[in-house]
Order: sequence, then structure tokens, then C-alpha cells
Amino acid sequence: AGKLVYMGGSAVLGGSTTASWEFDDLFSSTYHYYRINCSFAMSSAGDDLWMQWRSDGSNISTVDYRYIQQWTNMTSASVMSNTTAFSGTNETKITLGENMSGALTEMSSFTIDVYQPMTSGCHTACMITGFVFQTNGTTSMTTSNCWYNGEAGDIDGFRFLTSASSISYREAQVWAFDST
Repeated sequence: AGKLVYMGGSAVLGGSTTASWEFDDLFSSTYHYYRINCSFAMSSAGDDLWMQWRSDGSNISTVDYRYIQQWTNMTSASVMSNTTAFSGTNETKITLGENMSGALTEMSSFTIDVYQPMTSGCHTACMITGFVFQTNGTTSMTTSNCWYNGEAGDIDGFRFLTSASSISYREAQVWAFDST
């Protein structure tokens, strides 16, 4: 029977804002599957939100990221609107949200499932589900498939970053799935 193993996390429950939020030494060769649960609030409108892998305390910013995303928006009157998709290849980071309108001072959350970040000879993949946020009475949700096409086997962390210093409240937990 499998079990979840807590690998670490971080919480900042208010106060200063940041443009980058790093997590190091969370992935190991012991486990192949990880789950990242994250909640946050932005302090300014129109920001982009991205993710990058990290290795030995450094950002991996090579042009080896690929992703495809599907956004669905639901208005306060329960009307489905503006279902869009966007993607990127040969990128230096994974786009989680672009030009997010309205001040995202309400809580937003998402889950990222990560597959084999420390396995050599394998491309690291992740699936982002349940990225939910609300702006101006509209609730938006996305699902994404992402992968890193560079040399795998040395990814031990990740970071979230924005186009401005605007991540205020933030909390994340990283879990590994132990199949033994």
C-alpha cells in the first residue's frame, strides 16, 4: 500500500510581496511522483505568473520547457465564457497565467503533479490542475500539461515568479508518493 510523504513547504501569511518564490532540495531519486499544493494571492493586476525548475539552488532557464493549457471562465451569472487555450515550446519557463486581469487579492490555488524530476534519461513532466482564481466576478480555471525537454535527473526544486513583485499571501506543500 502506498502513502504520502511530506517533503516540505513554506507559508507567508501576509506582509511583504515578492516576485520570486523558491523551493530547493524537495525532490530526490527516492520517489518518482510528487504533488505540490499551492495557494496564493496577488497584490497587483495584470501580472504574468510563471514556474521554473531548479537544480542545486539555481534556476533552470534553458529553452527546454513546453506546455499547453486550457482556460475556462465562468461569470457570476453562471455563463460559460472565453474558453481559450495557449501553449509554448522552446520556452525558458512554464506560463501559469498571462496578464491576469483584476487585482487577484482573493485566494487562488492549484495542484501540480510532478513525474520523475530526478530520473536520468527521462523527461520531467507535470500536470497542473485546479488552478482557480476569481477576478471581477468571473471564476477562471485551467488545466495544463507541461514537460521539461532538457536533461533530467538533476531537478530538485522549483520556483514561482511574476512579471512584478506581486505575490503576497502564499502557501505551498510538497508531497511524495511512496509506492512501497
